[in-house]
Amino acid sequence: MRVAVLSAMLAPVISASIASADVPVVDDTNLGERKDRDEATTSIVDTDHGRYTIHSSVTCSMYRPGRRNDPVGAAEANPEISGLVRRVAREEGVDENQFLALVYQESRFNPCAKSAAGATGLAQLMPATAAQLGVDENNIEQNLRGGACYYKQQLDRYGGNVSLALAAYNSGPGNVNRYGGIPPFKETQGYVASITRDWLPAFGGSDKSGIPLNFGGGETVYTGMRSSTLNAMGATTATSDSLGNVASWYHQLGQLQTGTIQDSWDHNSTARNANLEMMNNVIKLGRAMADLVNSRNAVSSAHLSGSSRTATPNRDDEQPSDATHPCDARQNLVWSDEEQACVERRENENQVQLMLEPQ
Repeated sequence: MRVAVLSAMLAPVISASIASADVPVVDDTNLGERKDRDEATTSIVDTDHGRYTIHSSVTCSMYRPGRRNDPVGAAEANPEISGLVRRVAREEGVDENQFLALVYQESRFNPCAKSAAGATGLAQLMPATAAQLGVDENNIEQNLRGGACYYKQQLDRYGGNVSLALAAYNSGPGNVNRYGGIPPFKETQGYVASITRDWLPAFGGSDKSGIPLNFGGGETVYTGMRSSTLNAMGATTATSDSLGNVASWYHQLGQLQTGTIQDSWDHNSTARNANLEMMNNVIKLGRAMADLVNSRNAVSSAHLSGSSRTATPNRDDEQPSDATHPCDARQNLVWSDEEQACVERRENENQVQLMLEPQ
């Protein structure tokens, strides 16, 4: 009887202890470390995304659209991009005229071009194709390199047939194999015709001496302007933070009471440091502004030079201007092409008068 009563009294306590053991407990120590790590990782991702956004926006702002249906003009208007297209084509073993025409058809040399289907960049790579080729479609050079590699694969697949390779690049090799040639799609038919009949002859018969075979060098004006813009953006952000610190110093100084002479000396030193910081920021902003102005002037000069070279026809029948020869006209000397020397000027035969006197 006593055992039964004792069991009845201990049953709620035992059940409560068992039930409490099933309640999940959160370890704040481990959770805090994971939370801090997740926040740090998120901050890094946000910073990288912001940096990519800045670089992309500046790169897109450097793009200069050309005239409609003028591939050579578009290439000359964007020498950095078209120069990179030429270099990548040579490095990947692809005809540079064909690749220039392909890139012009795909994106008009716009590195930020995006299609409704999801294709990205100069070569309009799809994400799946870029992943298969092992390139980043958002990187300008890798985008082009992936496009050149994919185009070369199609050329090898169809025995160097340019039309079939272009059709496969546009609609996929499966459609080319299914129809035994260029698929009867309106887009693909126009795609191949535009490149082979219009853009390829234009690039093949053009003078590409104005298109450099490099990219990213400091000698080209567009890269210099891009770098100047990024530097100015960084200087502006740093100056804003610094001026915020200066404002905080002034605010704190205004609330301090002058006690001893030493306190007054310290306050004046802090104020002088704040003034120096402001002057340094003014100098930094002035330098960034001067860099931007110089970059803009360089771009304007390059544009005017290119326009002048394009507008001025080359005439093969132009004669060189008369050279200046070291013949002193005061001594009645002139240059003789026959003698290749300075000779005495002779009087005009029509003006010669004979002074004859009868003997």
